Amino acid sequence: MTTTPEVHIKASHLAKRVNLTEGSLTILHDISLTINRGESVAIV
Repeated sequence: MTTTPEVHIKASHLAKRVNLTEGSLTILHDISLTINRGESVAIV
């Protein structure tokens, strides 16, 4: 019997853009992630 992991954190379609004097800079574009219970994540 296979069990489905329990989703702890889910994010969909994240985006981040900053405005600079030279124009806009896209840092994140359409990022999605799922973190299941017991998993670890590091964002640098």
